[in-house]
Amino acid sequence: MREWGLSCSLCLLLMAPSGFSGCQQEALSAGPRPSGPNILLVTIDTLRADHAGTAYVEAPVLEGLKRDGVSFDRAMATAPLTLPSHASLLTGQYPPSHGVRHNGVFKLAAESVTLAERMRDAGYATGAVVAASVLERRFGLDQGFDAFDDAIATGTRANSAGYAERNATEVTDLATRWLEDTERPFFLWTHYYDPHANYSAPEPFSELYPDSPYRGEVAYVDHELGRLLAALEAQGRLENTIVVVTSDHGEGLGQHGEGTHSYLIYDSVAHVPLIVSGPGIPSAVRVAQVVSNAGIAPTILGLAGAESLPDADVADLAPLWAEHAVLDPEAWAYSESLAGRLDFGWSAIHGVRGNRLHYVRAPQPELFDTFVDPEEARNLLVDGDSDAMAAHVSRLDSRVALLLEDEEVPVPRAIDAEMRARLESLGYAVPRGSMKETGEDPKDVHVHAAKVHEALGHVMDGDWAEAEALAREALEVIPGSGQAHAVLGQVELARGRPDRALPSIETAVRLYPESVENQVQLGMTRLALRDVEGAVDAFEAGAALDEQHPGVQLGLMWRRALGGRLEDADHHAERARALAPDELQGALSVAAQWESMGEYERSIDAYRALLDTYPEAQDRLHMHLAVLWARFGHDARSAAHRANARVFGNDVDLVTRLAIVYSARGESETAAALLSELAARHPDDPRPRLHLARLRDRTAPPAKSAEPTP
Repeated sequence: MREWGLSCSLCLLLMAPSGFSGCQQEALSAGPRPSGPNILLVTIDTLRADHAGTAYVEAPVLEGLKRDGVSFDRAMATAPLTLPSHASLLTGQYPPSHGVRHNGVFKLAAESVTLAERMRDAGYATGAVVAASVLERRFGLDQGFDAFDDAIATGTRANSAGYAERNATEVTDLATRWLEDTERPFFLWTHYYDPHANYSAPEPFSELYPDSPYRGEVAYVDHELGRLLAALEAQGRLENTIVVVTSDHGEGLGQHGEGTHSYLIYDSVAHVPLIVSGPGIPSAVRVAQVVSNAGIAPTILGLAGAESLPDADVADLAPLWAEHAVLDPEAWAYSESLAGRLDFGWSAIHGVRGNRLHYVRAPQPELFDTFVDPEEARNLLVDGDSDAMAAHVSRLDSRVALLLEDEEVPVPRAIDAEMRARLESLGYAVPRGSMKETGEDPKDVHVHAAKVHEALGHVMDGDWAEAEALAREALEVIPGSGQAHAVLGQVELARGRPDRALPSIETAVRLYPESVENQVQLGMTRLALRDVEGAVDAFEAGAALDEQHPGVQLGLMWRRALGGRLEDADHHAERARALAPDELQGALSVAAQWESMGEYERSIDAYRALLDTYPEAQDRLHMHLAVLWARFGHDARSAAHRANARVFGNDVDLVTRLAIVYSARGESETAAALLSELAARHPDDPRPRLHLARLRDRTAPPAKSAEPTP
């Protein structure tokens, strides 16, 4: 029996209901039952190689897998980004080959052949549980999986920006449930996200590492991985299961001035753990040769006896752990980051990692001897034998050039605003379109990009002052950051100052001319300024970029206000609902748009139609109806709906809107009473008091002029 550093009694814990739907749990793969072992692929997001069971972190499960299997001392990720690196993991290809170069705005092509497709063809049941929005099925990694659980919205742990991510406990529960319902030999990919920022490990792991929450997260995932293995052992399947554990990338943790990851490709973010353990795998073997995580898919297929991938860039790694294996002194692994180029217009960076030398191809190229300089602090191209170094660079640079020889210019695709918010809340910068390139070296400016990311988090939290301060700090160094200008526009619009928002968002549109999101924000800003014609122009410009964007279709409803046909507005409303990633949110957005256009009867019909369909949203719907019926003077109906709204009956935004309706009707005393009640219920929220003060200023009698002196 293998040792996991965890009692198998944990397998008796009750498991949460699975997120897999219908009959997906049991694979429907055609063909004969495979004779190869089960395969469990575990990716622990953002796990540095030097924290995978070392002096830094107590990780008994990972250490046990190393003792019982093979560990690679120099495994390298193809990119310091979750989606591109996982695409390499599942296709055996480097990013220039599979075409996924950044998070959120690229999708693995349907023509790509994946590890899961080959395993399914071999007769395996194929399942996946992913823990963060960045890997949702819309990005193409679900190819070949009979069951792909990406229902991230059901997560119970939210980061500081308010969007949910699954914690390791839920991932383990879902994976275990799928295994219980799957009788065939299986290939299961389990993705843990917890070591990714923001770090918030549960007790007792947070207490074990009070000064390093990142390490607490790693220890927590190690525990949950042990629970998954214990469940497999309780099912009697562990002894016939090969376990492969790796990561998509590491974490800067302050090295090279990088707190997290994305823009640089030093070993701190490129060096990842890779452990293979199970039947037929030798024990306590360490492979010194540098390898790429793109070699994982070919290796798994070889172990399972499945058909190989047709266009893999990296070969099966299994020969490297064979007895008397000869290691290749010329071995190398490729990595890249196009994030700086796509986010800010900086230069792309590419790297070649050998067993000893690490070459970073950038405007200021770098070469490191990792044997004597593991921190990669001394650039041999600046401080070394120039002739000898030039020869090394020429050889390594030719390898990069060969990989990029047939590269097409990567073009990000547009994504909807909801997905952008979800990804940005997880700490990712997401390109808003093609950037004007500045050619700056990422290592010279990446620190300032972190301010933009942090500002986005404050936008999500409604902390406008901090978001503005950070965006302005970033713009002092990177004035060409369209994201920072867009943040300023969002902040001013949220503050109710569209006149101040307009210059910022117009600058963002100029810097990102192909960003549909910026065009939508420009349209919303012009609407707030009552420039309906200008707003429609912006929405039409957005439609020319991507008609499938729900915000564009919502905006095009405003053609009705310029004399357009009601039937056309209905058409755009239906398209907006159909394109929205969430049905309820899409329907609410359409109803709200009718209301803002002054089509109140249509808005009432839209909200009422949702009452029976979405019982979970009834409180909110009743409050919307309370506001609308007040517009028509039906105060009794309005009051009844507000009573049914329960907690939403005291929602700051909706009750403020109700007060504005009464103020517009000339009933300032009723409006003041609503705002006073709201201020008493929400003493820490300044908005009710601000609106009350404005109301009193508008309704105060004019001061009497002094009597003229005779």
